[in-house]
Amino acid sequence: MNDFIVYKAIGDSLTVGIGNYFSKGFVNRYAQRAVETLQVPVRTEVFAKIK
Repeated sequence: MNDFIVYKAIGDSLTVGIGNYFSKGFVNRYAQRAVETLQVPVRTEVFAKIK
């Protein structure tokens, strides 16, 4: 059993975090919320292509 969660994000500009200069992007915000809620480390893997 892993001691962490792997969050694999597949997508486009939303996944990459394009659109808000001051934001860490959706993937990082979601992962941080998961850590806070579940009290388990989250590793992110982003598979996205900038168009």
